[in-house]
Amino acid sequence: MTKKKGYVTSVLEYDDVKESLLCEREVGREEGREEGREEGREEGREEGREEGREEGREEERRMLALNMLLKGFDSALIAEITSLSEEEVFALTKR
Repeated sequence: MTKKKGYVTSVLEYDDVKESLLCEREVGREEGREEGREEGREEGREEGREEGREEGREEERRMLALNMLLKGFDSALIAEITSLSEEEVFALTKR
C-alpha cells in the first residue's frame, strides 16, 4: 500500500469514527432531554397535587369558620381555632 493510499484510508477511517461518535453523542443528548422532560412533568404533577391539597385545607378551614359563625362563635375565637385572620373570618359573613 502506498503512503498516500494509507493516509487517505486512515483519514476516511477517522471520519467514520468521528461521525459515529457524534451520532452516539446526539442520541445520548436526546435521551437525556427526554428524561429531563419526564422528570419535569413529574415534578409539576407533584407540585399541582400539593397545591390542590393546600387549597382543600384552606377551603376546609373556611367552611369550619363559617359553620362556627352560624353557631354564634366569636370571630376572634374562630380565627384562633382555624388559623384564619379575623379579616378572613369577617369576609365570610359577607357571603
